[in-house]
Amino acid sequence: MSKPPHNTVTNKDIINLPRGGYIIDTSLGYVQFGSPPETIKDSMGLEKSTPRIFVLPRHTFHIEKGISVGELEFPIYFNFFIRQKKTYIVCTAEQKEQFITVLKESVFGPDLIDVRNEYPEGEKSEGFPDLESEMKHFAGNRTLDDLVKFCVFKNDRVRIGDRNNEIEIKKVDDNQFELFDNKKSLAKVPQDIEFKIIYDIGTRLKEPFKPPIMGITCLGPSHGFDPTANTSGFLLWLNHHGIMVDPPVNSTEWLQDSNVNPKLINAVIL
Repeated sequence: MSKPPHNTVTNKDIINLPRGGYIIDTSLGYVQFGSPPETIKDSMGLEKSTPRIFVLPRHTFHIEKGISVGELEFPIYFNFFIRQKKTYIVCTAEQKEQFITVLKESVFGPDLIDVRNEYPEGEKSEGFPDLESEMKHFAGNRTLDDLVKFCVFKNDRVRIGDRNNEIEIKKVDDNQFELFDNKKSLAKVPQDIEFKIIYDIGTRLKEPFKPPIMGITCLGPSHGFDPTANTSGFLLWLNHHGIMVDPPVNSTEWLQDSNVNPKLINAVIL
């Protein structure tokens, strides 16, 4: 797979998002094309806030950076838990099946749970958790259909709305989507998007970092819904090697730009 082009669309009706992707205002609200990691930080401050309609790019995985550019968890959480609204996902049939698998596990957890081998005496261990009951408690009676609605391309087009107020997303060629609002063409955007990393590392170390026998390094001071600061994670240093805990998406570049060799990291905890 080739690298998606670095695209900036010059059209007054299109918002070029700082982290990548595009937003177009329609009679049904914002429509966003592409959804790179932390995209919600770009849209939360807009007049109409985070979009409810997302169009997945042709390639949802950026092969060179090794990340998803169809990252929908945070927009879905924000729309459902804060705004009490469903998120619409415009995609192909193949993408729908992939995202159902991913979203079911990320929202509700895995279908099968067996952590007996993580405890010295298995189920008889003191404090052995009943994770299945916990998951059912927090999920309540919700299903994935309560959070999202998939709108699948048929004959290279998708319609959302009704006869009185309808938008249409159409694949016009191998490289572009075209958006229509009540049959009026609003804009064309690329089917692939580029992810642009945004972070502030502070002052770069003058000399390459030498890890301590024991220590901790913080990566970012804030959370995934804060548009003003880096999302947090941290590094534990033990015997001159690093364990990265819940790393932000930009962690590799962050380390390199800080003069910390990523090869010092030999474990990751999610």
